[in-house]
Amino acid sequence: MQIFDPKNIIRVSILAWVIASIFILDNFSVRAQKTSLLQIQNHALVLFNLDSDIASARLYASWKLKVSVTWNSEVKIVERDSALVVWSPHGVQDLTWAIKIVSGKKSFNTPFYINIEQSNSPLDYDIFKTMFQTSLQKKSLSCESSASADIISWFNNSHTSEDTIIDLLPKNQYFDALPEQLNDGSLLWWNPDLGFVGYIDSSPDLKASQSLLTWYGVYEKPIAEAYNRLWFETLIINKNKLGNTVSPSQHLNYLLKRLQAWDMVQLWWDWCTKTQYEDGVIKSKHELDQQQANKKIGAKNECWNVDKDRSLSWKYQDSSWNLIEHTGLNGQHAFILLWWKWNIKNPTHIRVWDTDTGYHEYQTIEWMRKWEAMDYRSVVVSK
Repeated sequence: MQIFDPKNIIRVSILAWVIASIFILDNFSVRAQKTSLLQIQNHALVLFNLDSDIASARLYASWKLKVSVTWNSEVKIVERDSALVVWSPHGVQDLTWAIKIVSGKKSFNTPFYINIEQSNSPLDYDIFKTMFQTSLQKKSLSCESSASADIISWFNNSHTSEDTIIDLLPKNQYFDALPEQLNDGSLLWWNPDLGFVGYIDSSPDLKASQSLLTWYGVYEKPIAEAYNRLWFETLIINKNKLGNTVSPSQHLNYLLKRLQAWDMVQLWWDWCTKTQYEDGVIKSKHELDQQQANKKIGAKNECWNVDKDRSLSWKYQDSSWNLIEHTGLNGQHAFILLWWKWNIKNPTHIRVWDTDTGYHEYQTIEWMRKWEAMDYRSVVVSK
C-alpha cells in the first residue's frame, strides 16, 4: 500500500482503521478492534479527531489515555489540526510499527506495515494549516523579519513578533536612511549581506523617495544570524555558493526534501509576478486584511514594469573602506516555502506564504523566474 503524505504524516482514519467502540469505563479501560484494510483519502487520514471524540480528547489531555508508537523509535504521535497523527521524519521508507493505546491498567497493541513511496503519483498538500501564525508584515520593509517570525512561531508553537527579529538585525547609519550621493553621481549605501538597508517603515513623505530606489531590506546572512541567536540552526544556500555544481532544480528539490523532513525554508525572490501566472484574487495588497489572508485569499503581485530592467546600483564601503559596487533588485522580497504540488522531483506548482500579499500557488516556471531574480537565495532553518 502506498501513502503519499507531506511531512510524512500518516493519518489513520476512523473510517480506515477502526478503533471500534472506544468505551470509557469506570477504570478508563479502552477496547479497540483493528481491521486489515487502510483506505487512503486525500493523502491524509486521522488517527482520531480531538474535536469530534470529546471523551477521548479529555482523557488524552489529562494523560489518562496514552497513545504511542512502538517498534519504531523514529515514528511519533503528534497533534496537528486538532487530531492525533502518526509522523515519520523520512520521505521514502518501509514502516513496521504498532499503535499502543493505554488507559489505566488496560492496554491494546496492534501492528501495521506501511510502505511509503513518493513515485510519480500526485501529492497535493501544503503546511499552511500547520502554521501557528501566517502574518502579514506590519511595516513597509519588514518582509524578511515577518517571515522569520512566522517560522520561529511554527517551531515553538507560540507567537513571535516581527519586531523580535528586527531588533536582532545588524544596523548602521544606513538603517532608516536613504543613500548618500557621491561626487561622481553614484550612490553610497550599505551592504544588505551585512545588515538592514533603508527605511524599514516608510512614512508618507519618504515613501515616494524610497520607492524610486526600491525600498530595500536585508539578505540571508543577517537573517540567519538572527535565527542563530534564538538557538536555531541554519544553512544558507544561494547562487554564489552553488556556482555551476548544482542546478536550480536540484537546489529546489533539496529544499523540498528539507521541508519534507520537518525543517522550514525562507527564500528571497522578485515581488513582481507576470500577469499570465498571477493567482492573486484581491486587486491590491492594501485591500488585503489578515482575516482574508488566513483563508488563503491572496492579493495580486502584478507590476507594470515586470519585464523591464529593474536592477539597482549603489556602492558600499568594505572593512578596508574600499568602495564596492552592489546590484540590487527593484522588488526584492522574502517569503516562506510551504510545499509543492505533484511530484517532488518535477513539481507543477510551488506554494508559498508571501508576507505582503498572502498565500500563493505559482506555476513552477514563474516561481523559478522570481527566485532566479534574487540569485536563488535561501535559508534552511532547523531546531
